[in-house]
Amino acid sequence: MNVAGKTPVLKAQIKMLCKQYLQANCKYIKHTIMKIITLHKPINIDQLFNHLQERLNPIFQKQRQSDISFNIANTPNGIEISYPQLYEGILFTITVQDDQLWITRNEHYVDDVNSITVESILNSLFDDISGGQGTDLLQEG
Repeated sequence: MNVAGKTPVLKAQIKMLCKQYLQANCKYIKHTIMKIITLHKPINIDQLFNHLQERLNPIFQKQRQSDISFNIANTPNGIEISYPQLYEGILFTITVQDDQLWITRNEHYVDDVNSITVESILNSLFDDISGGQGTDLLQEG
């Protein structure tokens, strides 16, 4: 946050609030892994949500020979994918930034076969929705 031109008291308050915010959110930050991919064309979050809603579970169930059906919700935080019967918290959150998808993944389940399968399917579905333009990984970490 830019504090230039603010009074010393206001600068101190802003810095204190920023520090409190970061401390309060460290638990969340420590338990997610983020990657950013580009679709090479702008995408609407509702269009992406509908695509995932239609395709993710049927593909997962066929690949894993499982009856697991993930919850896919379009929330103010983005598209959230979860399965509370088996996993604590949100497995994936996807937000749309013009032609980019910002994907956070719960780090507790990075080695879980179901989570890995979902990520693989998501990558394929992102490629589908790119209109054949493919996707590129911009950042992971």
